[in-house]
Amino acid sequence: MVESLNIGPGSSDSRVGFVTFDNIARLGFHLDTYFTKSQLFVTRARRNVLKIMVVVTNGKDWSNVGEMQKLADEENIVVYAIGATDGVDMADLIRVTGNASRVFTGKNFGDLADTMRTVCKETAGPTQQPHFVGKSCGCDDYHKLFKHEYWLDIVYAVDTTDAISYEKFNSIKRNLALLTMVNVGINPTGQYSRMAIINIGQNVQIFTNLTNAFQSRDYRNYIMDNLKQMNGSNATIHDAMIAAKNMFEEEARAKRRENVRKVVVLFTARDVECEKRKIIKSKYDSDETRLCQAIVDMKKAGITFVVVTYRKAGTEDYPVVDIAPSCNIIQDSFETISDILRCLCRANCFCTRDFVQFDRHGDECEKYAECYRTNPMPLPKDAAKYVCENVNGVIPNVYSQEKDDFLKELHIAAKRVPFWIGNECPNGNCVDIPEATNGTLYYQNWCNNRGQPKFNDGGCIYVNQCSGLKSGWFSAECDDIITEKFFTCEVDACSVNKYCPVSN
Repeated sequence: MVESLNIGPGSSDSRVGFVTFDNIARLGFHLDTYFTKSQLFVTRARRNVLKIMVVVTNGKDWSNVGEMQKLADEENIVVYAIGATDGVDMADLIRVTGNASRVFTGKNFGDLADTMRTVCKETAGPTQQPHFVGKSCGCDDYHKLFKHEYWLDIVYAVDTTDAISYEKFNSIKRNLALLTMVNVGINPTGQYSRMAIINIGQNVQIFTNLTNAFQSRDYRNYIMDNLKQMNGSNATIHDAMIAAKNMFEEEARAKRRENVRKVVVLFTARDVECEKRKIIKSKYDSDETRLCQAIVDMKKAGITFVVVTYRKAGTEDYPVVDIAPSCNIIQDSFETISDILRCLCRANCFCTRDFVQFDRHGDECEKYAECYRTNPMPLPKDAAKYVCENVNGVIPNVYSQEKDDFLKELHIAAKRVPFWIGNECPNGNCVDIPEATNGTLYYQNWCNNRGQPKFNDGGCIYVNQCSGLKSGWFSAECDDIITEKFFTCEVDACSVNKYCPVSN
């Protein structure tokens, strides 16, 4: 059943909880335990999302299932029941669900897989194609993650204290050796990665620096031959973060690779909490304060943080970490390498100075390979197109509610309204948007209560106030030199698919 679900934290994804029971119920895991099919991940509860409980049973239950069903109903939980034997008590299953249409049966537990698929189809409703939101950064395809030409400066800070078992240490070492394949090594185009490794024990060892001139294979062999576990009971992560900060500050002073994004990847079994931390005066000079200050300073400099967490020694508990966005906090699994690469790929997707990246309401985990800059001077549509072409850009097409809202927010914040969008309707025929693939319906947002569209006014489109605080689309002539509107230029983001050799 899990294989048939798309498990994740998004509003269109599924989440799974698991309870086993006979005469006693036992919690397997909570709804917020799994982020993917193979990876444990903590995420927050979601509102306005259908909650479904599937009960698999032989139907012989002596408890008050009707009362339990009422409690589920009060929490807006839809209950499905699967009776898995010939002797199932159908009345009991109906009491469990409160609705006979949500009761399914199988002859035995061997039929469970087929019955589960039927339930999944029932709960999912009609299949819908995901609508197109924005151009991909290239981080979604698992197979391509290992083939991209990344161009980053990465500092790996590795906890090798006693909190990390010898087996886990060797696993981390192998992962670091594999990560040398992330386009590490100098090439004349500048599109390459560098990596440094900080070994964290009771003290900190700079194992390699960003300036060490290794090619990928040599680096891999050096790691496997020379990286040793430092042991000790307390990981001095604060010293490691200060060392990483010093490395990046030295790069900035030397003006090296200013066009390249910087990343810190921390491997640890220790709690690292900074966002909620209140600095107490008596602890102003504590290790925790120095740790958090170094992290804050690096974030201000635009450095991305990724954290790979390991269970604390002798427990099933992972450390509490809040120094990275949720998608950049990885709990160790057999997919750790691909999860790290996905984080690096996102870090490698960015906009140069003066451009704003398209994302979902400021969410670093959902950003797109599109960059925008509003123009301070209103121009006729053809002149606006020419200005954007001069920066290898275009006036952006709007093909989703998300894109529409993003552009409105951009222009309202800059006080540059009304503004042109790229969509056009020549002779009243609103043409398809080239970017809008995957069966996306053509998005429109005409100001209908103002009589729009009025194609007699022209086939170009601008956005203006419609009614109250609501904005909408209006028709206008495309080649009228008198009709001037503000506009935004859209360019492709720097990414694994587009190298940007010079920082603006």
